[in-house]
Amino acid sequence: MILTYEEAHGFYLEYVTEYKQCFVSLGEGSFDEVVAPHVGGDPLPLPAAFFVTPLEASRIVEEFLCSGTRGQSIKWGLRSEQGWHYGYPDAE
Repeated sequence: MILTYEEAHGFYLEYVTEYKQCFVSLGEGSFDEVVAPHVGGDPLPLPAAFFVTPLEASRIVEEFLCSGTRGQSIKWGLRSEQGWHYGYPDAE
């Protein structure tokens, strides 16, 4: 489980399965609004749609610590199915 925080939008969560499937949190934000929290000093462009509230994130972390799974108290989506490429157009 990977958590990334952005003060105005909350948390972006990633969960990678043992089979290398990457799930991302899906909140109420828009795919048109780009948020760029800094990770390791570098901006990471993400859609606001990937962010959930701190309360939702804390529930997911609790579920993860108890079960070792991603939990079901928020909506998840496969990252590969979201059509988001970190602000860069699809490579052809």
